[in-house]
Amino acid sequence: MRLSNLFTKTTKDIPSDETSRNAQLLIQAGFVHKTMPGVYAMLPLGLRVLNKIESIVRKHMNSVGGQETLLNMLHPKELWVKADNRWETLDILFRLKSQTGAEYALAQSNEEQITTIARGYINSWKDLPEFKAEDNTSNLSLKNPSVKGVGGYSKFPLAVYQIQTKFRDEIRSKAGLMRGREFRMKDMYDFHQTTESQDAYYDVVKQVYLNIYAEMGLDAHAVRASGGAFSKFSHEFQVITQAGEDWTVLWSDGVKDNLEISKGKPTNTFQTSLGQKVYREGLTDNVKTVGQHAEVANLTNDRILKSVLFVTTEEKPRFIGVAIRGDLDVNEELIIQAVDCGIKVAEDEELKKLGSVRGRFTPISEVCAEYKQPIFWIFDESLRGAKGMASSYYTQVDVDRDVVEPNVWSYVCTVQKGFVRDDNSQVTCEDVVRSAEVGNIFKLGTKWTKPEAMDVGYADAKNTIQRPLMGCYGIGITRCMGTIAEINSDEKGLKWPKSVAPFRFNLISNINPKDDADINEKIAETASELYEKLGNGEIFWCFGSKKFKLRGQQKCGLHGSGVKPGCGAAAPDVDRCLWDDRQGVSVGFKLKDADLIGCPVQVVVTKRSLEQGGVEVIIRETGESMVVVIPEEQNT
Repeated sequence: MRLSNLFTKTTKDIPSDETSRNAQLLIQAGFVHKTMPGVYAMLPLGLRVLNKIESIVRKHMNSVGGQETLLNMLHPKELWVKADNRWETLDILFRLKSQTGAEYALAQSNEEQITTIARGYINSWKDLPEFKAEDNTSNLSLKNPSVKGVGGYSKFPLAVYQIQTKFRDEIRSKAGLMRGREFRMKDMYDFHQTTESQDAYYDVVKQVYLNIYAEMGLDAHAVRASGGAFSKFSHEFQVITQAGEDWTVLWSDGVKDNLEISKGKPTNTFQTSLGQKVYREGLTDNVKTVGQHAEVANLTNDRILKSVLFVTTEEKPRFIGVAIRGDLDVNEELIIQAVDCGIKVAEDEELKKLGSVRGRFTPISEVCAEYKQPIFWIFDESLRGAKGMASSYYTQVDVDRDVVEPNVWSYVCTVQKGFVRDDNSQVTCEDVVRSAEVGNIFKLGTKWTKPEAMDVGYADAKNTIQRPLMGCYGIGITRCMGTIAEINSDEKGLKWPKSVAPFRFNLISNINPKDDADINEKIAETASELYEKLGNGEIFWCFGSKKFKLRGQQKCGLHGSGVKPGCGAAAPDVDRCLWDDRQGVSVGFKLKDADLIGCPVQVVVTKRSLEQGGVEVIIRETGESMVVVIPEEQNT
């Protein structure tokens, strides 16, 4: 591709409402166009990256028996009413009304449709091959990311996938391509007779996901997340980055959890008795924060017994009281798990209905006896045996003596560095880091296949009707692209990994009208020859020996006989070289554009480089620069 023919150009301008680093760079470099918040058009350079990411994903999904499909983006309302009535309950679902009066949804996932289709093809246990545990993942290590072909396993389960544009009505879309309202996604669905088959395949796909991310240049981690009603955990694939919207807990045994489901407690506890509780009228009348409460009570924050009132979002709302140490934060996701429904923080009117006011809500026994409504109390484990606490107008509070008996003792605080995990293993939290989710995998049980949902059934070997177990496996394609751009960039621009770069080479030629005509002719001839040979794969750049090599050469100087995978000698593809052949543009300006676009290898042909006996090669990742000789055919 000649840059002079490219549809787009680089620009210094970005939309005033674009705050994400990945989208800013992709817009400036001409990869995407921002149509509106959360919606980006893929331009030629961006589409090349997107296609390469999809090719990596497709290769690995095929390798584990996935059968590619392409389902519909436009669904009838009836499809979304059948299972769980997600038409009414799913807040991110785009809903449309036709001029005929019919109502439709834009797909944000395809569980409903794939089960509707599967119902016509799954009739017998013979339609659901079992995946055996002995077909292990030993061949799926990151050191050898290529997976055995279908013949490497006795049988694959029934698994179908697609790579499709999807839609989600996100309230906020400020993370560029990392959170969009319209986006590309790979979603795969599998069907099993037994949990053993599903568990074995789940583990294989989990490892394959890590291989996929590694190949596209992302250091992703399998992070435990909520498993819902079907399993103890699901897994998210998180990339550690300050640009992420999630938080990942790093435990000392190597396990990683999403902060929302992490349970633990601080190692320090306070059990010193200071005598009977003391009532201090008006102590918290002007208090709005834990810090202010601690100041008026002459205590540290950890001696404040913080009480938070929640209201459930059920048809008949309940009051949920949460008691926790003042230096800790409440993890609302753990409260939701404990009460098995949605919650919200109580408003002043709801506190008034209970018979309390903000700053006075407390689990002190005699105060609770005056409340007008029953309260379901959850105490955080950090309060066990706590003494010398302050709550509302009271100080020297002993949790074992002065407060109501909680309905539940549980770990409901947000885990912090240094916490001990809740499983009595003495495993500690080494850090809590920001991260970006780029994929997830779930076990769904029979949620979509049961009779009251999509009614998918099969006859087992005894001719009894059973319901297949389902799983779903998602990868955010555009989210991966945004995350790669976010992580692989610097103040100059993008730095694409070789596997997903729009072009492997950015060739730059500099014709200076002030120079001798023979020199300019030599520059033009050298650049034209390189453009052809780099583009068709006749020569490649070896990152190990830092030399150009002819495709037919058998030795990589650093790696001995043969070419080491990843050193640059990948099979040639069409049009691997972007040539900045623009006339009247300085070499300095071209180099700035090359840094912004971010191809892995910049090849610069100038008068100076030819005088030094070759061309200048600049490695975008490291900034390393060297003049190298172009190999001739007779050197093979």
